[in-house]
Amino acid sequence: MALTGDPFLIPELLENMLCYLSYYDLQQAQLVHSCWHSLIKSSPLLQRQLWKLPERSQNFQNDVGNSWNAIANMICPGGRSLFLKKYHTMKRVLHDDIVSQEIWTSYEDEECEFRRNLREHHEAKCGCVVETAIQCCNKCGSVHPVFCYPNIHPILEGLDRFVCVTGEQSALIACICVIGEANCPFLITRLFNLAMYLIRLPKHWQTCKNDMFARQICSRFIVTSGRGCHVLESKAGVTVGGAVVAFISETCDNLRALREWDFDLLIDDAMWSGTGTWLEVIDERLAAMFKDQVRKVREERCDDYHIASRGETAEEAYLGQQYALGVLRDYLVEKLMSLKESICI
Repeated sequence: MALTGDPFLIPELLENMLCYLSYYDLQQAQLVHSCWHSLIKSSPLLQRQLWKLPERSQNFQNDVGNSWNAIANMICPGGRSLFLKKYHTMKRVLHDDIVSQEIWTSYEDEECEFRRNLREHHEAKCGCVVETAIQCCNKCGSVHPVFCYPNIHPILEGLDRFVCVTGEQSALIACICVIGEANCPFLITRLFNLAMYLIRLPKHWQTCKNDMFARQICSRFIVTSGRGCHVLESKAGVTVGGAVVAFISETCDNLRALREWDFDLLIDDAMWSGTGTWLEVIDERLAAMFKDQVRKVREERCDDYHIASRGETAEEAYLGQQYALGVLRDYLVEKLMSLKESICI
């Protein structure tokens, strides 16, 4: 007996087909037909695929490649005890009722001790604490399970370029730099680039600000850039908007705290790379100012005679470079605060 009617309007069959679509394709599918729109809105499976509902599984293996215990077993005895010690202090950060300053400082101290032990073994060339099968994270310099970034909302694609994410179960830590070392050389470049990334999010992203930040429910989200942290908690699940506000708060606090001498590393990097490869251009006027100052400093460093002919001292050139970075910093803070206000409305 032949089936009658349009098979694409049979709810069970349609739901089964739609569940294979990507996030953006499923959004477009809502516009195809009123029946499709109604089904997608009423289906818990498809709503989870659209990040409107969180996964309730507590199995963190869906988010990371190796568990903490599995990594501990792969670490040489000389570093295993330190690894487990820093893991247990991190568990307090992730799961205690309140993340006090004492708890966070203890975690920072254990992370620093673990990394120091790694460096000492490497410098002594007497074997490595970590087996070759396990790599140190190139963002935070430590060892932890590898996070599966596709399990963060698609609207925040690219966040993995600036932020290291780890955690356990429903709690995550996002680190912009190295835990316990607030003024690492690459912290400033990360702050500038993360600020630019947040400002340049697609304009339609705020339609998704109430979506789930992570596929599996994330009830505690911690953002840090070395020392101290911002803690965001929600039993219903941290949202995209909440996570972005946490990133903005941490980034703005650190950008405001930068002083002129903090720019020295950026100036050196920009001078030898020619245009400052760390800078993602968002403002042509500031970019032109920045590149002009880089050129002046590079010429001054390479040939002192240029200074006399140009009538400009090395100090003046350097101060001009600092000024350019200071203007960019103030511009980013202003834009970020404006974005934060628009999210909270």
